[in-house]
Amino acid sequence: MLSRLIFGSRVALLVGFFGVIVAMVIGVAVGLVSGYFSGKFDAVLMGIVNSLLAIPNTLLYLTVLAVFGQSLLLLVLIIGCINWTTFARVVRGEVLTIKRREFIEASRTIGQRPVVTLFKHVLPNVIGPIIVIATMNVAMLIILEASLSFLGFGVQPPTVTWGRMLADGRNYVATAWWLAAFPGIMITLLTLSLIFIGDWMRDRFDPRSE
Repeated sequence: MLSRLIFGSRVALLVGFFGVIVAMVIGVAVGLVSGYFSGKFDAVLMGIVNSLLAIPNTLLYLTVLAVFGQSLLLLVLIIGCINWTTFARVVRGEVLTIKRREFIEASRTIGQRPVVTLFKHVLPNVIGPIIVIATMNVAMLIILEASLSFLGFGVQPPTVTWGRMLADGRNYVATAWWLAAFPGIMITLLTLSLIFIGDWMRDRFDPRSE
């Protein structure tokens, strides 16, 4: 049981962290560009974001997995490519506020290129919300992966996952409760730990918290 829990943690962390990395790269880039340049460009990008938000994520996951198969790499890519919208919306809102400040105007005045301004001055000032969203999303994606595996649409056997352990143990709750209890406890403890770490990292690395 202990060996299965330890091995299952690797799958959970792999899906959570790499899924968030994919989502963060896409979402932060879209949010920075959309918020900084505004206008029609912003309207088009936010239209795409709103359209994706209108589609139930679970339906997208199940549809893509049913069409393309159920591998670990595909699961990570699907999760990352669907969950970037939260990063985009939050980063865009932060950029809309920050770009009106004096140091951004000074950067434009001295002739710095927009790319330099975005990555040298704007991005460091939105890193706090990005860190918090990233850690929250890692926790959310771990729960999502467990849910998909529980339903039979996640990583397939013989790979061990906490969601699959929950599914296997649900039929023996009356006689062997620990088969389902310990995977559930591990999911809860890991997600809570990631949330607490995210709050600490926001306070530690956000320039505006000093």
